[in-house]
Order: sequence, then structure tokens, then C-alpha cells
Amino acid sequence: MNKKYKLAIVATHIIQYAVPFYHKINNHPLIDLTVYFCSDEGLGTRRDEKFGLKIKWDNLTLSGLNCRFLKNYSPFPNVLNLFGLINFDIIKELKNNDYDAVYVNGYYTISAWLTFLGAYLTKTPLILTGESPSPWKTRLLRTIGPLLRRIVLPPLFRFSAAILYIGSKARNFFLSYEKYTRGIKDKLFFSPYAVDNNYLFNKADLHKDKKATIKKEFGISSDYPIILFLGKLIEWKQPLLLLKAFEQIKKVKACLVYVGSGDQEQKLKKYIRRKQIENVFLLGFKNYSEITKCYSIADVFVLPSLGESFGLVINEAMCFALPIIATNKVSAAYDLVLEGQNGYMITPKNIKMLTSVLEEVLSDTDRLKKMGQRSKELIADWNYQRDVSGLLEALNFIYKQ
Repeated sequence: MNKKYKLAIVATHIIQYAVPFYHKINNHPLIDLTVYFCSDEGLGTRRDEKFGLKIKWDNLTLSGLNCRFLKNYSPFPNVLNLFGLINFDIIKELKNNDYDAVYVNGYYTISAWLTFLGAYLTKTPLILTGESPSPWKTRLLRTIGPLLRRIVLPPLFRFSAAILYIGSKARNFFLSYEKYTRGIKDKLFFSPYAVDNNYLFNKADLHKDKKATIKKEFGISSDYPIILFLGKLIEWKQPLLLLKAFEQIKKVKACLVYVGSGDQEQKLKKYIRRKQIENVFLLGFKNYSEITKCYSIADVFVLPSLGESFGLVINEAMCFALPIIATNKVSAAYDLVLEGQNGYMITPKNIKMLTSVLEEVLSDTDRLKKMGQRSKELIADWNYQRDVSGLLEALNFIYKQ
């Protein structure tokens, strides 16, 4: 008979991608789950500095989830830096509740390390997961980051009872420490970075016959195929480079649609005006329930980023049967983009290459649809169910089930 596991998850804050996953774990008959949030950021309306506006995600519900908010003792709260989360109470929670394991995503906050300390003091098995370091770093972080990781990560990896990897780049990152951490390969389990596929598949079906209506709603009058960029309009995601590539397309007619906001938005508008570029639409920030409409009217999705630790927008776009063009600095592309089958990987800042690939995929409507269908097939098994399976494999490994 399989053991029912009492599991604690320690999360930095409320993330729109993670909460549905927690519900999936919570509904599994073999897991008794408690989620500890180190911050209530994401629960209500908050200003997102990269979006440059106040947002409240509309796909989040904590109803039915056994969760607790830990007091943050940081004098300058922030979920993105080392000292922004200091939640001492997690040690007491681990001591008082006798969990079978504690699951932590990442190691970039003081609270994560307090959790590691609590797991050590209470002999609670640690399940660690996390992304590979983003290729997009400042010069200082590129210099000191590898040195710091070489010092602190081997002991952490040795202490971890199991490690979940989210994709091939993350797996390779963990395995790069194999010579410092004997046996790390045996405790690696696949639990992919996923989105709520079922929700997105249902939305794709709902919107598939409403393309003309949705275009009209967004003020898009053209019937040309749509190139979609969806995300924060910030420099390292390279939205301006995409605009310059679009400007150079000559062989086919197309529209370029941006969904999102950020400090590059005004630069895009100025460039469009100065160059008098037609068929470019900036739709601004759209909430989670609205972005499904944006995906549904698109024909190809582009992420020309200088670096992504993963890139979950690729998962979302594939649920809507879209071909993908992404740079080789986007970690998700190594798992989810099969060259020539459902998309292409390009080199960063390469306007000529991006233009050429866009012209190639847009010039053949039948091939475009086949590539999109291949995307949908590939993403079908990259889901929350596989995440939960990987988590259970790790728990069973710890307890030799």
C-alpha cells in the first residue's frame, strides 16, 4: 500500500503559474499538502515594476488550498532579492508539524536558506527544485555568480534528499555539479515547468471560431497573419529587435501584435511613428483571462529574449497550436522547440536571421498550420500531471516505496 505523504511547500509569493499546480498536488489522494507563502505579493493589486503598472492576476484562487502566510521580517520586503524575504517562523512550522518532506523552489532568498536550516534541524527530507541560472546577467553577476554557486551549492545538493529538474537545461545545470556531489544523478527526477494546459486547451477551443470578432475587439482590421509577442516590454526581452525585423519583411504581408507593457513601450511607439510602420498593434497589458484571446488570433509566436531561465509563455503559445521562434538563450526552447517541426531557434540580436525565419514560416500557410499542430502535440504531455508524477517519484525514492 502506498504511503500518504505529508508535504510542505515553501513558496516565495503567490505566482499565477504555481497556484494551479498547488491545487493539482492538493487534490492528489496520496499527498497531504500545506503551502507556506513567504509573502502575500500576488494576492491583491500590486505594482509590478517591470510591467510599470498595478496588476491583479485574475486566474488565482486559494480557496480549498491549505496555505499559511509567514511573517516577513525583512526591513525591505522584495520577492526578487536575497534579503527581501526573511521568514524565521518556517523553522518552527517544520518543527511542530512533522512533515515527510519540504519542497522548496530555488535558493535565492534568506527564507529558502532558513527552510534548509529548518529541514536540517528537524531531519525533514528536502526536495529542491529550481531553474538554471538565466543567461541574461549583469557583468558583476556573470563574474561572481559561478564562484558563489561553486561554494554554496555542492553542500546544498548533497543535503537534498531529491532534486526535481524542470527541463533539460536545468538537468544539465545540476549534473554540472556531479563531480562535487556524488550520487546527484540518482536523485534527479523530472517535473517540468508547466502551465495549466487543460485551461488553455479549453480556451483555445472556445475562441477558435471567433478570430474575426476578437480581432475587431482589439482594433485589428487586417486579415494578414499575426506575429505575436507577449510579455514584459523590457530591454532584455528584445521587443524593439522584433519590430526592426518585422520592418524588414518583404516577401509576405503580416501584422505584429505586442501584448504587455514596460519601459520599452514608448521606444516602440516612437520607432513606429518615425518609420511609419504599418500593421503594428500594441495592446498593452492583458490579464490572464484575456491573454487567451491574444494567443487565439495569432499565427506564430516569437520570443527574441537575451535570456530566460525557462520561458513559460512558450508553453502557453503551444497550447494554442502556434509555431515558436525563440533564441537559443531561452531555456524552454531546448525542450519544446524541434527545429523545423514546430519552430526555430535563432541567435540573439540577429535581425537578419529573425527576418528570414519569419518570412519562411509565414510564406506557407499549410506548413504553418502543421507546425502549430506539432506544437500542440508536443506540449500535451508537458503538464501538471507529469509534475505531480515527478514529485511522487521523488517521495517514493526518499521512502524507498
